[in-house]
Amino acid sequence: MALDETNDPRWPKLLRRLETFLDVSYALLFMEMLRQLPRTEEFDPTGDAFGILRIFIDRPTDMLRVIIGVGLVIMYWGLSHHFTGPLVRSDSKHATLVLMQLLSVCFFIYFAIADPNLEGGFSSPALQALALVIAGAFGIGGYQYARRKGLVDARFSEADREAILFRGCVEPVTAILQVGTAFLGPLIWTLGWFLLPIPVKWLLTKVLDGAGNENSGDKDEKPVTP
Repeated sequence: MALDETNDPRWPKLLRRLETFLDVSYALLFMEMLRQLPRTEEFDPTGDAFGILRIFIDRPTDMLRVIIGVGLVIMYWGLSHHFTGPLVRSDSKHATLVLMQLLSVCFFIYFAIADPNLEGGFSSPALQALALVIAGAFGIGGYQYARRKGLVDARFSEADREAILFRGCVEPVTAILQVGTAFLGPLIWTLGWFLLPIPVKWLLTKVLDGAGNENSGDKDEKPVTP
Protein backbone atom coordinates (compact mmCIF):
# COMPACT_ATOMS: atom_id res chain seq x y z
CA MET A 1 0.00 0.00 0.00
CA ALA A 2 1.36 3.41 -0.95
CA LEU A 3 1.96 5.86 1.85
CA ASP A 4 0.01 9.12 1.86
CA GLU A 5 -0.92 11.80 4.39
CA THR A 6 -3.43 9.53 6.13
CA ASN A 7 -1.37 6.38 6.66
CA ASP A 8 2.24 7.56 6.79
CA PRO A 9 3.56 6.20 10.15
CA ARG A 10 5.88 9.21 10.53
CA TRP A 11 3.05 11.65 11.27
CA PRO A 12 2.06 10.34 14.75
CA LYS A 13 5.74 10.40 15.69
CA LEU A 14 6.02 13.94 14.38
CA LEU A 15 3.17 15.03 16.67
CA ARG A 16 4.90 13.56 19.74
CA ARG A 17 8.21 15.17 18.80
CA LEU A 18 6.45 18.48 18.15
CA GLU A 19 4.79 18.45 21.57
CA THR A 20 8.10 17.62 23.27
CA PHE A 21 9.83 20.45 21.41
CA LEU A 22 7.07 22.85 22.49
CA ASP A 23 7.41 21.82 26.13
CA VAL A 24 11.17 22.37 26.14
CA SER A 25 10.93 25.67 24.26
CA TYR A 26 8.25 27.12 26.52
CA ALA A 27 10.23 26.01 29.57
CA LEU A 28 13.20 28.02 28.28
CA LEU A 29 10.97 31.04 27.64
CA PHE A 30 9.58 30.66 31.15
CA MET A 31 13.08 30.74 32.63
CA GLU A 32 14.02 33.73 30.47
CA MET A 33 11.12 35.71 31.90
CA LEU A 34 12.12 34.77 35.44
CA ARG A 35 15.61 36.11 34.70
CA GLN A 36 14.02 39.56 34.36
CA LEU A 37 13.26 39.67 38.09
CA PRO A 38 15.15 42.43 39.96
CA ARG A 39 18.54 41.20 41.09
CA THR A 40 18.77 40.68 44.84
CA GLU A 41 22.31 42.06 44.95
CA GLU A 42 20.89 45.46 44.09
CA PHE A 43 19.23 45.60 47.52
CA ASP A 44 20.72 45.60 51.00
CA PRO A 45 18.18 44.23 53.48
CA THR A 46 20.44 44.98 56.46
CA GLY A 47 18.54 47.06 59.00
CA ASP A 48 15.43 47.22 56.83
CA ALA A 49 12.23 46.26 58.60
CA PHE A 50 10.89 44.70 55.43
CA GLY A 51 14.08 42.83 54.57
CA ILE A 52 14.08 41.21 51.16
CA LEU A 53 10.44 42.26 50.69
CA ARG A 54 11.82 45.73 49.97
CA ILE A 55 12.28 44.52 46.38
CA PHE A 56 8.52 44.18 45.98
CA ILE A 57 7.84 47.49 47.74
CA ASP A 58 10.34 49.60 45.81
CA ARG A 59 9.75 48.05 42.38
CA PRO A 60 6.18 46.74 42.32
CA THR A 61 5.66 47.56 38.64
CA ASP A 62 8.73 45.56 37.61
CA MET A 63 7.53 42.57 39.61
CA LEU A 64 4.01 42.86 38.19
CA ARG A 65 5.20 42.89 34.59
CA VAL A 66 7.41 39.86 35.15
CA ILE A 67 4.39 38.07 36.62
CA ILE A 68 2.36 39.06 33.55
CA GLY A 69 5.11 37.85 31.22
CA VAL A 70 5.41 34.53 33.00
CA GLY A 71 1.64 34.16 33.04
CA LEU A 72 1.33 34.85 29.31
CA VAL A 73 4.07 32.34 28.48
CA ILE A 74 2.23 29.71 30.52
CA MET A 75 -1.09 30.65 28.88
CA TYR A 76 0.31 30.30 25.36
CA TRP A 77 2.02 27.03 26.28
CA GLY A 78 -1.40 25.84 27.40
CA LEU A 79 -2.95 27.23 24.22
CA SER A 80 -0.52 25.28 22.04
CA HIS A 81 -1.44 22.06 23.83
CA HIS A 82 -5.12 23.00 23.74
CA PHE A 83 -4.96 22.89 19.96
CA THR A 84 -2.56 19.94 19.58
CA GLY A 85 -4.08 17.76 22.32
CA PRO A 86 -7.09 16.60 20.26
CA LEU A 87 -4.87 15.54 17.34
CA VAL A 88 -3.76 12.02 16.55
CA ARG A 89 -1.02 13.04 14.12
CA SER A 90 0.62 16.02 12.48
CA ASP A 91 2.19 16.77 9.13
CA SER A 92 4.82 19.16 7.86
CA LYS A 93 2.41 22.05 7.18
CA HIS A 94 0.70 21.74 10.54
CA ALA A 95 4.04 21.55 12.33
CA THR A 96 5.18 24.68 10.51
CA LEU A 97 2.12 26.62 11.70
CA VAL A 98 2.68 25.47 15.29
CA LEU A 99 6.34 26.48 15.17
CA MET A 100 5.39 29.88 13.77
CA GLN A 101 3.13 30.28 16.79
CA LEU A 102 6.11 29.57 19.02
CA LEU A 103 8.27 32.02 17.07
CA SER A 104 5.67 34.75 17.58
CA VAL A 105 5.74 34.15 21.34
CA CYS A 106 9.54 34.49 21.16
CA PHE A 107 9.04 37.92 19.58
CA PHE A 108 6.74 38.82 22.48
CA ILE A 109 9.57 37.94 24.88
CA TYR A 110 12.01 39.98 22.77
CA PHE A 111 9.83 43.10 22.86
CA ALA A 112 9.14 42.63 26.58
CA ILE A 113 12.85 42.41 27.42
CA ALA A 114 13.77 45.28 25.09
CA ASP A 115 11.59 47.72 27.06
CA PRO A 116 10.74 46.16 30.44
CA ASN A 117 9.66 49.47 31.97
CA LEU A 118 7.50 50.46 28.97
CA GLU A 119 9.38 53.75 28.60
CA GLY A 120 9.33 53.72 24.80
CA GLY A 121 5.76 54.97 24.44
CA PHE A 122 2.94 52.89 23.04
CA SER A 123 5.12 50.97 20.57
CA SER A 124 6.50 48.46 23.07
CA PRO A 125 3.20 47.29 24.61
CA ALA A 126 1.50 47.40 21.22
CA LEU A 127 4.19 45.21 19.66
CA GLN A 128 4.06 42.78 22.59
CA ALA A 129 0.30 42.41 22.21
CA LEU A 130 0.55 42.21 18.42
CA ALA A 131 3.08 39.38 18.69
CA LEU A 132 0.58 37.45 20.81
CA VAL A 133 -2.21 38.21 18.35
CA ILE A 134 -0.09 36.68 15.59
CA ALA A 135 0.78 33.73 17.83
CA GLY A 136 -2.91 33.12 18.45
CA ALA A 137 -3.68 33.40 14.75
CA PHE A 138 -1.07 30.75 13.93
CA GLY A 139 -2.47 28.51 16.66
CA ILE A 140 -6.02 28.83 15.37
CA GLY A 141 -4.82 28.41 11.79
CA GLY A 142 -2.93 25.25 12.69
CA TYR A 143 -5.97 23.78 14.43
CA GLN A 144 -8.31 24.64 11.55
CA TYR A 145 -5.84 23.11 9.10
CA ALA A 146 -5.76 19.97 11.24
CA ARG A 147 -9.56 19.79 11.14
CA ARG A 148 -9.64 20.07 7.36
CA LYS A 149 -6.93 17.43 6.92
CA GLY A 150 -8.50 14.92 9.30
CA LEU A 151 -5.73 15.12 11.89
CA VAL A 152 -8.19 15.43 14.80
CA ASP A 153 -9.16 12.34 16.78
CA ALA A 154 -12.36 10.95 15.28
CA ARG A 155 -13.85 10.54 18.76
CA PHE A 156 -14.32 14.33 18.95
CA SER A 157 -17.71 15.35 17.59
CA GLU A 158 -18.16 18.45 15.45
CA ALA A 159 -19.60 20.25 18.48
CA ASP A 160 -16.51 19.30 20.51
CA ARG A 161 -14.26 20.64 17.77
CA GLU A 162 -16.13 23.93 17.64
CA ALA A 163 -15.91 24.23 21.44
CA ILE A 164 -12.14 23.68 21.30
CA LEU A 165 -11.88 26.44 18.70
CA PHE A 166 -13.94 28.98 20.65
CA ARG A 167 -12.23 28.27 23.97
CA GLY A 168 -8.87 28.73 22.29
CA CYS A 169 -9.84 32.22 21.12
CA VAL A 170 -9.79 33.83 24.59
CA GLU A 171 -6.06 34.65 24.57
CA PRO A 172 -5.89 35.95 20.96
CA VAL A 173 -9.01 38.13 21.36
CA THR A 174 -7.63 39.54 24.60
CA ALA A 175 -4.36 40.33 22.84
CA ILE A 176 -6.27 42.12 20.05
CA LEU A 177 -7.95 44.35 22.63
CA GLN A 178 -4.60 44.92 24.32
CA VAL A 179 -3.18 46.39 21.11
CA GLY A 180 -5.76 49.13 21.57
CA THR A 181 -5.16 49.66 25.29
CA ALA A 182 -1.44 50.18 24.53
CA PHE A 183 -2.41 53.67 23.34
CA LEU A 184 -4.08 54.42 26.70
CA GLY A 185 -0.94 54.11 28.79
CA PRO A 186 1.18 51.45 30.51
CA LEU A 187 -1.04 51.18 33.60
CA ILE A 188 -4.25 50.45 31.69
CA TRP A 189 -2.36 48.07 29.40
CA THR A 190 -0.93 46.20 32.38
CA LEU A 191 -4.28 45.92 34.14
CA GLY A 192 -5.90 44.80 30.89
CA TRP A 193 -4.12 41.46 30.99
CA PHE A 194 -5.85 40.72 34.31
CA LEU A 195 -9.29 42.18 33.57
CA LEU A 196 -10.06 41.63 29.89
CA PRO A 197 -9.92 37.80 29.77
CA ILE A 198 -12.97 37.62 32.06
CA PRO A 199 -15.50 39.39 29.78
CA VAL A 200 -13.86 37.91 26.68
CA LYS A 201 -14.32 34.37 28.00
CA TRP A 202 -17.90 35.15 29.02
CA LEU A 203 -18.71 36.57 25.59
CA LEU A 204 -17.18 33.64 23.70
CA THR A 205 -19.05 31.21 25.95
CA LYS A 206 -22.31 32.97 25.13
CA VAL A 207 -21.53 32.83 21.41
CA LEU A 208 -20.67 29.12 21.66
CA ASP A 209 -23.83 28.36 23.62
CA GLY A 210 -25.90 30.29 21.09
CA ALA A 211 -24.34 28.40 18.21
CA GLY A 212 -24.94 25.11 19.98
CA ASN A 213 -28.59 25.90 20.62
CA GLU A 214 -29.06 26.95 17.01
CA ASN A 215 -27.54 23.72 15.75
CA SER A 216 -29.74 21.73 18.11
CA GLY A 217 -32.79 23.56 16.82
CA ASP A 218 -31.85 22.78 13.24
CA LYS A 219 -31.51 19.10 14.04
CA ASP A 220 -34.83 18.98 15.87
CA GLU A 221 -36.68 20.84 13.14
CA LYS A 222 -38.91 18.49 11.21
CA PRO A 223 -39.20 18.76 7.43
CA VAL A 224 -42.40 20.28 6.16
CA THR A 225 -44.44 17.85 4.10
CA PRO A 226 -46.41 19.23 1.16
